[in-house]
Amino acid sequence: MAKDDLQTLEAKAKRVRQRANRYELKINYVKSQKRKLETRRKIGLGGLIVKAEIDNWTLSELLGLLLTGKQDAENDPDVKKIFQARGDRAFMNYDD
Repeated sequence: MAKDDLQTLEAKAKRVRQRANRYELKINYVKSQKRKLETRRKIGLGGLIVKAEIDNWTLSELLGLLLTGKQDAENDPDVKKIFQARGDRAFMNYDD
């Protein structure tokens, strides 16, 4: 193989590595943004516990409440509508 051919292949390999590194950076950025959104969502869900004034409940009590509410809503579609209306009123009346 000629020296020029080897240099050409090395240059192409370098460009491929650079392109791969750019894609890796983009992937890492997207993963970071996804983690940030998930963190914001979890903080918001925790804020709902505070708004409902049940932040002094144990984790088992909170989970039990959520599971019971979920089961009730699955068994009766009107229950979910009641939850929605009650939540909407609470958000309108809540002072930060």
